[in-house]
Amino acid sequence: MSTIFQSRGVGWGLFVVLMLGLLVPVSVGQQDEMESIERTLQLLEQLKASEVSERDKAQAELLRMGPLVLDQIEIDEDATKDLRNRLAVIRRQLEDEAVAAVSEASQVTLVGEMTIDEALAAIKFQTGNQVELDSGAGDKKITLELREQTFWKSLRRIMNEGNLAIDKYGAAPGMLKLAIVEDPNPAPGKVFPQPVNEARIFDVEVARVASSMNLQWPNQNYTTVTLVVRWEPRLRPISINLPLSKVSIQDEFDAPAKVADVNSVIYGTIQPEIPELEFPLSIVRIDRQIESLKSIKATIDAVLPGRIEAFRFRNIKDQRVGRTIQRAGATVTYGGIQKNEDVYMVTLSLSFEKENNALESHQGWVFDNEIFLQDANGKREESIGFETIQQDNAKVTVRYLFLEDPGDRMLVYKTPAAIVKMPVNIELKKIPLP
Repeated sequence: MSTIFQSRGVGWGLFVVLMLGLLVPVSVGQQDEMESIERTLQLLEQLKASEVSERDKAQAELLRMGPLVLDQIEIDEDATKDLRNRLAVIRRQLEDEAVAAVSEASQVTLVGEMTIDEALAAIKFQTGNQVELDSGAGDKKITLELREQTFWKSLRRIMNEGNLAIDKYGAAPGMLKLAIVEDPNPAPGKVFPQPVNEARIFDVEVARVASSMNLQWPNQNYTTVTLVVRWEPRLRPISINLPLSKVSIQDEFDAPAKVADVNSVIYGTIQPEIPELEFPLSIVRIDRQIESLKSIKATIDAVLPGRIEAFRFRNIKDQRVGRTIQRAGATVTYGGIQKNEDVYMVTLSLSFEKENNALESHQGWVFDNEIFLQDANGKREESIGFETIQQDNAKVTVRYLFLEDPGDRMLVYKTPAAIVKMPVNIELKKIPLP
């Protein structure tokens, strides 16, 4: 008997885990990726054809191939007006598709008997979400019947079957993955976690509920409901905020409960090594005769990075200071090279079409963007450090340091080219009170 894992992601196919545990790709692999790149390059050449009908066919096929072709599309300033216009149309449409995909929940299909390790490998294959199990439970066999379920629903089912829990501190800094371990407090029939709500790529749960009395300042008597917000590990949000003006609460008798300060905002600071945020929601203390809250409804404001784009400045010594490259809503501007003793300094600026709080001074994600020099043989030289010249809501300017003369090498800078700012509605039900 074999186990079928059906992929739902762009560019993935169907694969089978045989009885021997061998993972066998059926339709998509490295060879298919190379063929896709080769076909993309052929179509880009076809866009230069003398016949308009041939150019139209190439444009239509590139659009059908989806966002994966974006890596091969660059708009040359020396290209014809028709070619530049067509490439701009293709990029714009495919970039919009890529941005839309970022915020949607990944879908998983896992059917049959498999080990936990096999299930996690299948989830990574289908969604790009890497989940690392730090225990000996990976060989445990489980039986799943998950068809087109969300990533979070699927992961919770696997954790339930294996008595596993999320390790908040288990991931290495900068790694886009989630660590799980054996549950230190397993309980018979435990449903993990509750109360819980899935909203797009997010998973929200109630972690703790506490009531406190301040005998000195009675107006500071609070019931605190701590919410934990997690996101699919394939990406790292830039920021997540909870405006208390967008929170509504009802107790078990449908009476409203009030947040302590309706005009405040709980700001979530994303830390690269921690895959979640906690939001302590302070509520005017609820009478002890009330045993539960019927619901907490809220809207979190999330800022997410879109698709990573590579901005390439070829033969950097010949680049014009002030030259800009645009991808989706991002603009990267080249600021020149300076030598300071034994160090070469390359200045770049990053700005976005729309202000979205992504570049505010407390946001450090931009300094994790990848930057390197590359020679004709593909050899890379990484930056050894940087200094910030300017940072505000509109633009950040950074001076990157290199040990070797950039010369005629290519400067490659990678950054999310689109920033997605979106409201996410959540609702948590049946919250027990102490």
